[in-house]
Amino acid sequence: MLNKPIFNAIEAQLSKREYVVKDRFAPMRSYSDFLELVTKSGFSPATVIDVGVADGTPWLYDAFPEAYLVLIEPQSAFAGPINAMLEKRSGEWHNIAVGDREATTVLNVMQSAPSSSSLLEMSAEHKQSYADRNIDASMETITVNVKRLDSLDHSHWPKPCLLKIDAEGFETQIIKGATSMLDHVDIVIAEIALNQAYGDNDFVDTLGAFKAAGFHLYDIIGMQARQRTGRVTMMDGVFVREGFDPLASV
Repeated sequence: MLNKPIFNAIEAQLSKREYVVKDRFAPMRSYSDFLELVTKSGFSPATVIDVGVADGTPWLYDAFPEAYLVLIEPQSAFAGPINAMLEKRSGEWHNIAVGDREATTVLNVMQSAPSSSSLLEMSAEHKQSYADRNIDASMETITVNVKRLDSLDHSHWPKPCLLKIDAEGFETQIIKGATSMLDHVDIVIAEIALNQAYGDNDFVDTLGAFKAAGFHLYDIIGMQARQRTGRVTMMDGVFVREGFDPLASV
């Protein structure tokens, strides 16, 4: 294992030649790399909507420091970091979950990692993947209110918007509940499971929901692979509005 100064020196030399060091279990360029390109191309969302905030998404907030933040997180346990963010940035927090219909339902929260929560039940395969890594995947449930993104008052959100979704398999339902709000969104960044980790939505279902909403898969900026087998199980996709190219001028 290289010590940090040697690693940093090697990384700096590679960077000069436009190479980067990558984790073989996360073999894509970083979120920050992509957003840097987008910014250079002139895209700058006036509002960043973060669905599934947990402790926050610093790579996204830092990329657009002037953007208004709309933070959506149903777990009150994250009130501390969320309120701390809003003391530094203009924005608002909605202490709800979002989906394709209004309801009161159960959120499944992994006790060892509360940010890994879902309105869907974890599949047996996904539970086994945690067991293989000796990670406690036991769940507790909390009752949360679910609303459609369309039902939120977004008249005062500056336009255009960027939407980020990290909802552990619930992406399709969220997109279906955002029909009118998506008229003001140019880019969606969403974590998508390839192995039906939660519920029964598959990758094709998710792509279909985005296509029906007028968005297509534009880029992949992150992947997660299962360390025991190397199989890719999650990806972070960039979806853009039909006819919009955020990197057109790069």
